[in-house]
This record gives sequence, C-alpha cells and structure tokens, in this order.
Amino acid sequence: ELDEGNLPQAEAKGREALEALAAVDGDSAATALGARYSLAVVLHRRGAYAEAQQLFDEWERLSAQGPPRDDLEYAQQLLSLAELAEVADSLARAERLYRNALSIFEERLGPTHLNVAELQQLLADVEWRSGQAAGGEARFKHAVTLLRAIHPAGQLLLSDALLTYGENLSRAGRHTEATARAAEGLEVRRSIVGVDALNLATGMEGL
Repeated sequence: ELDEGNLPQAEAKGREALEALAAVDGDSAATALGARYSLAVVLHRRGAYAEAQQLFDEWERLSAQGPPRDDLEYAQQLLSLAELAEVADSLARAERLYRNALSIFEERLGPTHLNVAELQQLLADVEWRSGQAAGGEARFKHAVTLLRAIHPAGQLLLSDALLTYGENLSRAGRHTEATARAAEGLEVRRSIVGVDALNLATGMEGL
C-alpha cells in the first residue's frame, strides 16, 4: 500500500520506468503494461484524473490486443478500474469492467466463492443505478443468497450487500422494503461487531 507522502516519488519512478520500457517488445511488454497501470493508479491518487484515465485507457486497449488473459491478477486490475470508473460516474464502463472481472473470478474461483459473491453485489449496485433495476435487484438477491451461505467469512459482506440493496430500494421509492433490508443489514453488522443496535440505527435514517 502506497503511503500518501510517497506518491510524488512513486510518480517519478513510474514515469522513469514507463519511459524506459515504452519501446520494449516480447516478454518485457507485460512489464511495460504493468508500469503503465501502476503509474495510472498513482496519478489517480494524486488527483491527476485526466492523465490517469488516459493511461488506464491505453492499458485496457493494449491488454485487449495481447493474448486473452484470464488470470486473477488481471481480474483484480479490471476490478480496480471498475471502482475508479464508478468514482468518475462512468457507470457503463464500470459495468463492463465488473462483468469481465466477474467472468474470470467465476471461472477461476467457482461461482460460490466469497470474492464472486462480493463482485455480484458491486455489479448489482451499478446495474440498478444505471437504470437496470430488475436485473440489479435479481443480482442483489443472488448475492445475498450466496453470502448467507458463506458463514462466517461472508457476514460482513452480507451486511454491506443488504444495506446497499436497501439504499437502491429507497431511491426507487420502495421505503418499506428498504427499511426491512437495512434492518437486516444492521442486525448482521451488530452480531459481528457487538455494537448496540441503537448506535447502528442511525444507518437507517433517510430510508
């Protein structure tokens, strides 16, 4: 994990590495691709969003030109890009990246793995917020079912899924259902961390 104080140095080193590797072919091309991705992450954290997005776009384009990748490292990079796309409110891009990452996770880890269930939740939220309420709700229900079955490792994610599900229901005007899902999520969270329910009840405000 990069310390915020080291970001300028990390940026300088990233630029040097990218410049040195820019013209390299063969096996080292993967290294150049990794350097581009790493620099983009640093730039994004420094607030240079336009340049970071340009590098991410180049990384994605060059990755697509190479042999098809289905490794978990690549899936994690797609996941990170999807999260950044969400921050930029590029929901269509985020959805596409989440779907690509999900297909790799499902193939490599199996459809009931904890990481797959978490990604199902993230994709469900993006689908719903991009106007695909029916598909998003169905995926939320699927994610919740998976997370209920993954005990105890999946319980914190289950709480997050229920709370996010409730937020989307609330935005759709379905306040009774939203309150019920939020209450479930808060109860799961309370059972995990042992916090009094009254302290958690503030999480239901506005539903």
